[in-house]
Amino acid sequence: MLTNHGSQPGRILAVLAIGGFLSQAAAGPESRVLWYDQPATDWQTGALPLGNGRLGCMVFGGTEIEHIQFNEDTLWVGSEKDTGAYHAFGDIHIQLDHPGGTDYRRELDLGRAVHTVTYESNGTRYKREYFSSAPDQVMVFRFTADQKGGHSGTITLTDAHGAKPVAGKKRLTASGDTGKHQYYWHDKALWPDPVVLNFESQLLVRNDGGTVQAEG
Repeated sequence: MLTNHGSQPGRILAVLAIGGFLSQAAAGPESRVLWYDQPATDWQTGALPLGNGRLGCMVFGGTEIEHIQFNEDTLWVGSEKDTGAYHAFGDIHIQLDHPGGTDYRRELDLGRAVHTVTYESNGTRYKREYFSSAPDQVMVFRFTADQKGGHSGTITLTDAHGAKPVAGKKRLTASGDTGKHQYYWHDKALWPDPVVLNFESQLLVRNDGGTVQAEG
């Protein structure tokens, strides 16, 4: 868990890195925008997706707590004898405590592959930008505010396979393997994963002003 205290221009840049080779599709010439006037409450029907062919995430856009689910395309269950299925890799929760957000807009620009959330709370205007980079093999989440000290809160990384995240100076790391994971297959019985995969995710926080400290 990482806590950010009173970043001066109110900016937080969180970078999530999960190794792998990436591919990138060319964006269309015209912009196509999906937008909503409230945060998502369900990942299947409300959260908006981002990805670059290998790294992907679902963004909920909450004002008090931002929730980002992420995965990577080599983390899967099954073997060469069956089709397998992707695993969820983990979750990021960013506690912001911005109650009563007004003039809210959550959008995904399909032409630019950029997710944006904007709203106002207690006289401060907030903006978030999210994208998934193929050349740099990371997902980037940029949080800004038009008032000093606009962002104070806690960033938590949770692993979907029970690995315990470790908090460094400005980095959260979760590493483990899928050896103890079990899943349902054709006959609905509970089976252990036949292929054990090692994995690691890292979340780096870059703050402009203020301080970041590790807790727990």
